[in-house]
Amino acid sequence: MAIAEMDAWLGKTLFVPPIIGLCQLTRQTQFAISRLFWFVVALDQLRVAQTLAQQVVAGLFAVGMMVTASFRADLPAMSMLWFRMMALAFLVLDVLHGVLRNDWIGVEIWLLVLFAEYAATIRTIPPGKTGKREHLPREQRANSRLRRERAVEIPWLSAMLWAGRGARRRRQARLERKSLLRPAIGAAAHPRPL
Repeated sequence: MAIAEMDAWLGKTLFVPPIIGLCQLTRQTQFAISRLFWFVVALDQLRVAQTLAQQVVAGLFAVGMMVTASFRADLPAMSMLWFRMMALAFLVLDVLHGVLRNDWIGVEIWLLVLFAEYAATIRTIPPGKTGKREHLPREQRANSRLRRERAVEIPWLSAMLWAGRGARRRRQARLERKSLLRPAIGAAAHPRPL
């Protein structure tokens, strides 16, 4: 039972809060984020591959993850406790190897795998904060919502009015500049004395 408790603590404290924040920020499901992390793992594997065989396998893995992420992004994903613990053990071993030999290549892969796996364990995403509107009084929130709805309903009208006002101002400014630049001819050149 100690492994399951450690897994739950790791998920709740380290991995799930940033995943939920990313889901709220991007407005994607946790399963799409999980597949995104798996795609990044595949690309990172391709980056660190050294032999031709490793590059081919990592390339096929990347193509498979890209197809999976694009066609089945929001389908529920499965995550297993033993796999998360194995990934955690490999992460610890890679960190120890990095500390002892100063070789940090590939350590991030297991961290990304853990993020992908913990994203698949989340069942519901709470709604995100909407921003500054929450602090406004109820009437102002309703008015701002109404203004946004009106702006969405007739954007072409507001664009035409805005463009028309700007065109009138530009035309008026152009006429004023022309009258200042042109020399006066005829009777307008010599004003009558009073």
